[in-house]
Amino acid sequence: MWPVSDEPTTQQLHRLGHGESKLNLGSCRVVISLRRLSQNIQKAIGEPVQMHCRINKAVEECQWTWQPINETIKTPEVKRRFQPAGDERRDCSIRLKMLLQEEEGIWTCGVRLHKNSSFTEASPTTVTLFPPIKLRFMEQPENIRVALGTSALLRCVATAAVEECRWTWRPLTEPDKEEVLVKHFLPFGNHNRNCSVRFRSVQQTQEVEIKFIENSQDIHIAAGGHIKLHCTTSSYVEMCRWTWEPIHPSSINVTPTIKQEFPATGKDGRNCSYRLEKVETEDEGIWVCSVRGQGMEEFIQAPPTKLVLVKSGTPHCCNFHLNSPFNRFRKNANKGKK
Repeated sequence: MWPVSDEPTTQQLHRLGHGESKLNLGSCRVVISLRRLSQNIQKAIGEPVQMHCRINKAVEECQWTWQPINETIKTPEVKRRFQPAGDERRDCSIRLKMLLQEEEGIWTCGVRLHKNSSFTEASPTTVTLFPPIKLRFMEQPENIRVALGTSALLRCVATAAVEECRWTWRPLTEPDKEEVLVKHFLPFGNHNRNCSVRFRSVQQTQEVEIKFIENSQDIHIAAGGHIKLHCTTSSYVEMCRWTWEPIHPSSINVTPTIKQEFPATGKDGRNCSYRLEKVETEDEGIWVCSVRGQGMEEFIQAPPTKLVLVKSGTPHCCNFHLNSPFNRFRKNANKGKK
């Protein structure tokens, strides 16, 4: 507290403890005491948090500020400013409905006695997080009815940062039908928690757009070596097909030869890659990966892969076409592999 003989400036703040605080303004003495104040709080992400701040007399306005635990030099950010609760105007407590990852930090309750007076701050409340037991959602998609051709927003926001977002679909009238992966993308927003998706034009049957996000292009390898022809899609596919034709066909009407046809692999059914365990002379040519989605009749072709044989002892090389938001995950996963 300030000595009786001193007069504070209008911008000066005074921290309150659990006991009484005396603020001297000339010959007037204002005594403020806290009846209840939260100290250190430790909660898991997604749990509710009650931060108490009750004063012994009526106040004009309440304020809560926040700052990171490891950046106490940084100017606190005002998170909430409101009128005190109750008929007696003495309750400045707040409740966080679901504690978020970015809300961990130092929270401070401040009160203003009069309209033009400065805020007087209480002792800070430190909020720390337990490791999350399970991921929770603060926003989830709800059942909605929309007209055909109109847009629809499906909200999905987690309480903590996530790495990937996936949306699956199946017909409403066929509950036993296998779900189809229709959207697969990185989370967005300041804290990588938002997986919401918007359909610009809702159709009666959901059309799944299939894109090739990884496929081999030019490959140079010696006969006898082994190579993997990469082919990965953005959505689930039922069937994969690899065809071959010569680099310099003798006729313009050459029909590609089907070399392999198999169901897509991987837990998401998106991998149509094909491995040549021993490259033969006759394998030199143009290889094309084709896929067929669920309910589709025709195959969709990826850009061709050109396989060229080189002399033995020449290092082989492969060029890849990557068109995916998940490239950074693949690159990290492939570190150290030869």
